[in-house]
Amino acid sequence: MIIHIEQDYRGQRVYKSFTTQWTQMFLDVLKKSKKDIKNIKRLELSELSIVYIDEAKMKTLNKKYRGFSKSTDVLSFKGDDLFSLGEVLLCQEQMKLKTVNTDLSLKLYTQFIICHSVLHLLGYRHDTVKTEDEMLSMQNLMLKKIAKKLAPKYKNEFDISL
Repeated sequence: MIIHIEQDYRGQRVYKSFTTQWTQMFLDVLKKSKKDIKNIKRLELSELSIVYIDEAKMKTLNKKYRGFSKSTDVLSFKGDDLFSLGEVLLCQEQMKLKTVNTDLSLKLYTQFIICHSVLHLLGYRHDTVKTEDEMLSMQNLMLKKIAKKLAPKYKNEFDISL
């Protein structure tokens, strides 16, 4: 799968190579977990776009697509089912604000939010207690598998549920 990382504004430095490498590793872990993942065939599509946008643009898109007149940290848009898994829009300013009240670094929060967004693109939701439990369970499982791959001795401590 081709992963496109773009920055659609000037200003803050974004972690393009980190985002690309981590997203590829995450997708590889998902592919190896075939029996556990909903809509696994969608991972065979050829591309995923991750775009960093500024707060003004995020606010405009959040109003247009979700009806909320405020910025947010992430929006995900499902792809066309032929070539694209979808597009993930990230607002780094909002992501930084989310990390203020947690023990998460911006990089760790980026990992969490990409995992969360890709699960949305695969059809996971959290609009009911049941679907939220299913999605958060899968999210934590995937993050723990990645942690095991990166640092086996810390695999049980890697839980960044918010």
